[in-house]
Amino acid sequence: ADPTERLSGYAEGTIGNYNLVRFEGAISGPLSDTLSARLAIQTIDRGGYGHDGAGRDIDDQHSRAVRAKLKFEPSSDFKAILSAEYFHEDDFASALHYAGPGDPDPNFPGAMGATVNRAFVLGGTVANDLYRDTNGDTPSTFKKDDWAITAAIDWKLSDDMTLTSISSYRDVDFHSQFDFDGTKVTLAYDPQFTKGKQFSQELRLGGAIGDLTYVAGLFYYYDDMFFQNRVVRDRRNFNPSLSPQLIKSFYQYGGIKTNAYAAFSQVSYEFTDQFGIDVGGRYSSETKDRYAEAVVNRQPASFPYPTPEFIPGTIPGTFVPNPGYAILTDPNQFFDPNLDVLDPRNLPGPMAVFPRTKKTFKKFTPKVTVRFKPTEEVMAYATYSVGFRSGGFVAGSGSPAFLPEVLKSYEGGLKLDLFDRRLQANFAAFYYDYSNLQVTRINPAGGANLVDSAGSAELYGAEFSFNARPVDDFKIDGQLGWLHARYKEYSSLDSNRPSLGVLNLSGNQIALAPEWTASTGVEYTWHSAVGDVLVYRSLRDRLEAKYTSKVFFTPFNTDRYSEDGFVFFDAYLNIEGHNGMYGGLYVKNIANKDVWASLTGLPVSLGGTIGGTAYAPRTFGPRIGYRF
Repeated sequence: ADPTERLSGYAEGTIGNYNLVRFEGAISGPLSDTLSARLAIQTIDRGGYGHDGAGRDIDDQHSRAVRAKLKFEPSSDFKAILSAEYFHEDDFASALHYAGPGDPDPNFPGAMGATVNRAFVLGGTVANDLYRDTNGDTPSTFKKDDWAITAAIDWKLSDDMTLTSISSYRDVDFHSQFDFDGTKVTLAYDPQFTKGKQFSQELRLGGAIGDLTYVAGLFYYYDDMFFQNRVVRDRRNFNPSLSPQLIKSFYQYGGIKTNAYAAFSQVSYEFTDQFGIDVGGRYSSETKDRYAEAVVNRQPASFPYPTPEFIPGTIPGTFVPNPGYAILTDPNQFFDPNLDVLDPRNLPGPMAVFPRTKKTFKKFTPKVTVRFKPTEEVMAYATYSVGFRSGGFVAGSGSPAFLPEVLKSYEGGLKLDLFDRRLQANFAAFYYDYSNLQVTRINPAGGANLVDSAGSAELYGAEFSFNARPVDDFKIDGQLGWLHARYKEYSSLDSNRPSLGVLNLSGNQIALAPEWTASTGVEYTWHSAVGDVLVYRSLRDRLEAKYTSKVFFTPFNTDRYSEDGFVFFDAYLNIEGHNGMYGGLYVKNIANKDVWASLTGLPVSLGGTIGGTAYAPRTFGPRIGYRF
């Protein structure tokens, strides 16, 4: 929210199970006739939904946020707003849960196969409650510092023209670490480090002349992202007979700079009170510069397990030493836990350093919307638009640039406002035609995920939503969505089943695209019958239900990487008191359902098992606040 001309603000506190203590508040008001300010803060402290093998909380939250704004408005023709914000998080929120074995490779079945947790061979065991706990011995750290400044200026040049400038800078520093195997065996863990900085500048000229509304502008965006990722492993991963000792195994780093330029314009014209049209377009040019990239993987995936000391040579019937086995006896490859994880003495080598690579992606994307409003209560529309996501690089992998993604969208719908606004209903049908859909998949060699370019994909479906108030104090709302989402042309390699080669995935359901989604809520408001005798002016209770049908988490559409349909129920009781006081009670996930929010394959050299993160369990508590 922007600063206000009058003194105002609020303070709100929430407590809950899992030792939740949350506070947020803001104060806003004038500093002079032309200058006003606002300061907002938020703190969240919550214990974990589970524990790791050392008894530490995981999936907890400890964060702080602050934002300050200054508004300078010397006249009705000029306004400038400067904002600065900072966010800090330091907790164990990135825990990766062992969710089960991955899809088995039929050419390597059983205990010697590709989807057996290597830690099991070393005596490791996983937690009893996979959704909440993990037996991992490595702390699941999650640290982030994020700050930004933004300046927004609106200058009214005339009654028909306003110039807008938006400048923004953001800096991000992010560290995370998670345990790969989910057992007390230090089989492998993964520290990751990312630093990024961004700058953007937008200039817009807009206004209205009679029945014509227009906007035109220029946009520039700069991004510099540098990351480091490594895996520290127990050398017994390759030979259980060896003594436990950490080794320098996988390490990669990469840096990508983005310079993006765009010019855009849109005009809207009202031919009559009932009929109007919007026509717009955008020209985008984005250059991706992979200025730094290197990787070393001293333990390539090998089957069956354990890695043998000798492997078949190029001449049939001959055997040669296996490099993945031989390095385990080299003392220079041992990892020293007393040194920093990124200490040069702890990094493996030699690294494959890739040359600097740069590529530019350009596209013009139009948009046309036709609007028809036969009455004040009914509006119909039809839209054709083109979307563009530039190609790019996966830093640290040595892979070539992936292609830009293009979306052609066709949509039509109705918006209804009926019975003196007691019923609002919206209906939309759409068809999406994707070219070179960018699909993320697991890298069989480990490290950063790869990005494939699916040749084509299509999505079509329909959505319906409504908001009804049959009587003054009773409200019911709902949403129903149906989606057909399929890859039309796409082939890829499954990291869990590499011996099957490239698989044809045409006709498979697109990952993270459920066929059905639905939600509904019922709400009733009670009013104090005797005024100030009671402590509240109104009391509103609400019950919500949300349904999602089966979701596949990978384009291979296997049951092990999916979540069946589920329903969440939430309930709220909100109280409006006197003199600015308010409060309420809440309970979310009433049935305490265990549901995976994401599932991902882990490196095959560690067993190709499934790592998952779960939705929150049942949470509940009260909140109280004051507005002025």
